[in-house]
Amino acid sequence: MEKTQNIQRETDQIRVDKFPLEMLNAMHNSLVDNQQTLIEEAKQIRISINKSLEFHDGYTIQELRAELKRIVKQERGIQEEMLKISDIRQSKIFRQRLIEKLGGVGWVRLKETIMMILNCMCPMFNGI
Repeated sequence: MEKTQNIQRETDQIRVDKFPLEMLNAMHNSLVDNQQTLIEEAKQIRISINKSLEFHDGYTIQELRAELKRIVKQERGIQEEMLKISDIRQSKIFRQRLIEKLGGVGWVRLKETIMMILNCMCPMFNGI
């Protein structure tokens, strides 16, 4: 019988940085869509707040402000996720271009190995 801990360990090995570029692009597009939806919701809340001000409905304004705060928090989370995915995408694109320029994965690994050796041999050049 399979345990939930085993399933969790197995799924924990799935990492975003290992996703193919197409999947990362789809994730980014989905986040952009979600962000747009939140922006539209925020605009609607602004309109509702303005109407509530006209009718002197303070209780509704407080509820709407709380809802807007939740939306802002969600949007901030989406922005952070977009930055992570963007960094991973850029890294993958850079690596693909490096492989194309150097002529294969083996040459890229050789370059990385040489850089690591030079970095260890010349500590004063760390950070360059």
